[in-house]
Amino acid sequence: MDYDGLKSVVINKTFCYDNLALKKSLEGLIDSLYRPSTHTSFDYKNWIAILDLKTCSECRNLHGKICCLEERPESEPPLHERCRCEIKNMAAAFIGTATKDGINGADVYVSINGHLPDSPGRVWYEADINYESGYRNHHRLIYSNDGLIFATYDHYETFVQIH
Repeated sequence: MDYDGLKSVVINKTFCYDNLALKKSLEGLIDSLYRPSTHTSFDYKNWIAILDLKTCSECRNLHGKICCLEERPESEPPLHERCRCEIKNMAAAFIGTATKDGINGADVYVSINGHLPDSPGRVWYEADINYESGYRNHHRLIYSNDGLIFATYDHYETFVQIH
């Protein structure tokens, strides 16, 4: 059975028809099963926050923000006495390993939270990946008009650099 077949069985054929929270939780778990093997990025780092009820809004907003390795962020952890955030080199995957079945469609992507590297004139695009039919999963390929490529497997929470 392929990925989408397994997802369909687990999500649609189990007891979670009427429990939207459980259904969304299972979708996220199954979506996370397909992630390429990664290595440490040579170009970018990102802000990592522990997301739970103790996370402050400032840390939550910075979670996943990407910047160049040599760039010094405007603020660095710890932001406050109980801050559990850190800045880590982000994960990267080699081109050709980010998707299991190609790209389906593309749209302009606006990085509302400002997590992707910004530059004058840079335009970001998004495309569904690992999608065959039915409801869209959380996997997207994000690429810019000047050659940067990232993938997200958790709907824009975190990114993996593709190079």
